[in-house]
Amino acid sequence: MSKRMEPSPESVSPTKKAKNEKDASSNQNPKSLKLGHDDYKDGVIETLRILYRDGGMYERISQLDHALQCAHLAMTNGGDDETVVAALLHDVGWMLAARKSSSSPRKAEDGTEKIEFAENCLAAKLGILEHCKVNSNASDEQLLAQHDVIGATWLRMQGFTEKVPHLVEGHVLCKRYLTAKDPDYHKNLSADSKRTLVFQGGPMTPSEMEAAERDPLLEQCTQLRNWDDAAKIEGLEVPDFDSYVSLIKKAIVHPPRDAANCSTDAFYVRDGNTNVGVQKPRKTLTRMHQRRDAANCSVDACCVWDVHTIVVV
Repeated sequence: MSKRMEPSPESVSPTKKAKNEKDASSNQNPKSLKLGHDDYKDGVIETLRILYRDGGMYERISQLDHALQCAHLAMTNGGDDETVVAALLHDVGWMLAARKSSSSPRKAEDGTEKIEFAENCLAAKLGILEHCKVNSNASDEQLLAQHDVIGATWLRMQGFTEKVPHLVEGHVLCKRYLTAKDPDYHKNLSADSKRTLVFQGGPMTPSEMEAAERDPLLEQCTQLRNWDDAAKIEGLEVPDFDSYVSLIKKAIVHPPRDAANCSTDAFYVRDGNTNVGVQKPRKTLTRMHQRRDAANCSVDACCVWDVHTIVVV
């Protein structure tokens, strides 16, 4: 078999060389990539690897081990693909909220140099704290306690299907709901979970409970909350992160966007920790469809496509 010869740099025409440089440049900016582009989804996966590699501890186990145990519980208990992804990523906001820099006591570990944490947390750098009305001057513990809304916003920014961030946001809201509804649930929380509950708004008020009970995914949020409480076993062997990469990529269905453009998808209307109301759920969360042909599907799509190019959203 003959060996394929690659053209030398000198043999490439100036026009083609300029195009190659433009393509290489566009690959550095996720927003310039077409939705569905493997390079963009690979970039999200790499970011998650970095975040969890330096994710710190969750009580007695690492954040990564906690995430993998939670995803395994979702998988073995019949959770659908989106629920499994939400279980895996439900605490991604912890890493986004953590303050790390080369000069701080919480110095980033090797491998995190691709992400600029700076003197503030990554959530502040990305505009998430401002969008979610989280005080950027809050203590480390207060910031970490807001990991639900921080993580949900980041997932929306990356283009995840809405069910994933909805469940991620819901796993803490459900904690507040359950502590208001069932005193025994509060008694059984760990000491760490009781402490963060204070920073998360405490048990829900009656009006917040009424809003939560209108959530079409409240039962699934409760399931995720229960898996979260159970996924704390030291030394438990479960499938690794790579086992879920294909599911994560499948769940990325929208173009990337900034924090300010994410609130229209959220079910809950929040003012910091307070639920002030709800929005009409997206069709993708609540509506069952009749079987139909391809020509009648485009009305539900977020994006208008021309082959691989997004024409309008």
